[in-house]
Amino acid sequence: MLILIATLLALVPAIAVLYPILRAPGSVRQPEGDESDNAELSLRLQENIAALRNIELERSLGNLDDDDYAWLRERYMTEAAVVLKALDLEAAEEASLLKEVGGASEGGPEGP
Repeated sequence: MLILIATLLALVPAIAVLYPILRAPGSVRQPEGDESDNAELSLRLQENIAALRNIELERSLGNLDDDDYAWLRERYMTEAAVVLKALDLEAAEEASLLKEVGGASEGGPEGP
């Protein structure tokens, strides 16, 4: 009886650890292409905004001196600007591609 209980106690964590490894690889849908890029950039932007709020709070509490605050603020602002520029470029590229595709489809097929 003791051996049965010990075996069951060992199987439960083993199943919990092995389940994610053994489940079907197609059961989790990964975002593809532009969706994942946009989502990643949006997440990075949100993280930078949260970090900026956090350093403002730390400075107001007196936990962060002016030099460190200035360095961190510049770092997070620069990163946020880069992310915003990347998001803007993606939107501009998407608009230009849609314009090209729309222009090509309006002209109709070319033939002899």
